[in-house]
Amino acid sequence: PVQDNFNVGEISPLMYGRVGTDAYKAALMTCFNNIPLVQGGTMRRPGTYWCDEVRYSSKATRGIRFKYSTVQAYVVEAGDLYFRFKKNNGPVRENGFETTLTITGITRAAPGVLTYTGTDPVNGDTVDIDGVVGMTEVNGQRFLVTNVNAGANTFELGTVNTTNYGTYASGGTVCLNRLISAVSKANPGVVTYNGPDPVNAQTVHISGAGGMTELNGNRYTVANVNVGAKTFELSGTDTSAYTTYVSGGLAETACMISAVTKANPGVVTYVGNDPANGDMFDVSEVVGMTELNSRRFTVANVDTGANTFELTDQAGNVDTTSFTTYTSGGVLSRVYTLTSPYAEADLFQVKFTQSADVMYLFHPTYPTRKLTRRSDTKWSCTLLKYLDGPYMTTNATTTTLTPGAATGNAQTMTASSVVGINGGDGFKTTDVGRMIRLKEGSTWGWCRIVGWTSTTVVTVDIASTLTNVSAKTSWRLGLYSHTTGWPGAGTFHEDRLVTLGNTSEPERGDTSKTADYETYGPSDMDGTVADNHGVTFTMRSDDVQVIRWVKSDEKGLLVGTVEGEWAVRPSTQNEALSPTNRKAAQARSHGSTNTMAIRAGTGLLFIQKSGRKLREVAYDFYEDKFK
Repeated sequence: PVQDNFNVGEISPLMYGRVGTDAYKAALMTCFNNIPLVQGGTMRRPGTYWCDEVRYSSKATRGIRFKYSTVQAYVVEAGDLYFRFKKNNGPVRENGFETTLTITGITRAAPGVLTYTGTDPVNGDTVDIDGVVGMTEVNGQRFLVTNVNAGANTFELGTVNTTNYGTYASGGTVCLNRLISAVSKANPGVVTYNGPDPVNAQTVHISGAGGMTELNGNRYTVANVNVGAKTFELSGTDTSAYTTYVSGGLAETACMISAVTKANPGVVTYVGNDPANGDMFDVSEVVGMTELNSRRFTVANVDTGANTFELTDQAGNVDTTSFTTYTSGGVLSRVYTLTSPYAEADLFQVKFTQSADVMYLFHPTYPTRKLTRRSDTKWSCTLLKYLDGPYMTTNATTTTLTPGAATGNAQTMTASSVVGINGGDGFKTTDVGRMIRLKEGSTWGWCRIVGWTSTTVVTVDIASTLTNVSAKTSWRLGLYSHTTGWPGAGTFHEDRLVTLGNTSEPERGDTSKTADYETYGPSDMDGTVADNHGVTFTMRSDDVQVIRWVKSDEKGLLVGTVEGEWAVRPSTQNEALSPTNRKAAQARSHGSTNTMAIRAGTGLLFIQKSGRKLREVAYDFYEDKFK
């Protein structure tokens, strides 16, 4: 008989003999490269589009969707210790880039003072900071340069108070921005700027200009630089008929080719800011030696004095001996690359959730991070600094904690014993960064460990007053740390950030306060518990419930563990989750692999723990439960 319905899709070989079932009549033994439609027919699966080569073709690489808005979306190329970004069917490139300084220190003061090596900035410059270890609060932020001391190689971070920031440990770079403050409507157009001075005949790439958007995405030759007035002309560009400039914009120095040798390896002479060994560039617009165009090269043996570097690629040195002779032109567009902490072996266990231009990244052995987008070529990957929680249970032993002061930074905290601290091991070096909540009478206060002295003595920064210096028996240690592990999954639910599944309590979940995604306070400092405070819930059963994934649903939170699927929701219908109104109940017992679930219509699809079956969980209105 003719089969005119295929909407059952592939069936198990165990069903091959069930010819009398209705499903058999619409089933397929093999559905290869086709998708069954509910109407009965099938369609060929969509194709794929090759947009770029990954950085390391020999290593595993993961694609992560980053959707900022309906018109701005990216694919994050997550590889071994790096992130790259794809947009509009191609890689994100830096069409220009500016001078960077190396940070050697930042004080905890008001304002903070930064020490650097490199070219001196000037007062009024704006800088972007990234890569700092310790004082991570400055990463991904833009600061105004004030009170430059060129002799001491220091400047102040505007009016930013860094007193309560983490202590600077090492590393970090400062990118000097050339910000546009005005553009005239003239022939040629005149740009007024703040930041590093360009030089005549340099090429700049303009982006982000408000109002006079005709300038954006184009390159211009700099002419008649006036360092005193901070202006330069856009040589040959008549802006008289352009839209009036309003605000914003970057004029970044483009890296242009001025010569290429025929040698092994080929040597490029460039004009612009210096690249670094290991940078990758896409080459375009070369005249003569056109074999270079539309290819990607890795920079080697940079000579900043001669403005040259050698061409290499993944196969080694690039031999240009037989290439056509270079004539003129050529643009070097650096492939935008962001340093990431995630090693190749851990990439596919990273879970994520996103709110606008911030993506939260979770892995049980890595501190939680925020991947933040400011523009196509301005991203940061910074640590999430949890505030006032979540915490472990309140101390039930006789061990006391005694603060050296009730307020202030760099204060001692002394334990009377190691009992009750890290299973009787006492404080560990891996507790640095961990929070402690202490109670005096009916008043709570909290602090963060910033240094380790011994198993009974640590140094803390006090965030909320500890009332006095009396020994305190009522205290709670932070749940997340390098000692106890970090959350392995997370999502947003009812305007809260939900984090779950760290190493020490893999069956536990916690939420932030409502509309305050980084604060997990379980109560006010006077002990009052309100509906907007952090919520704690636990998946307890006879099995080991290691959490693998979590998704938000209108009927509650859906949580997948190694042993089953759970629903976390208020115990009262049509109410919001709160510290006093929540319950966790197991809905099914299939179990999941360590991969994220995805939404499909009104249900969720996940891979069963054996890795051989795809399962769906959805809400059943008739039975008022997830099935």
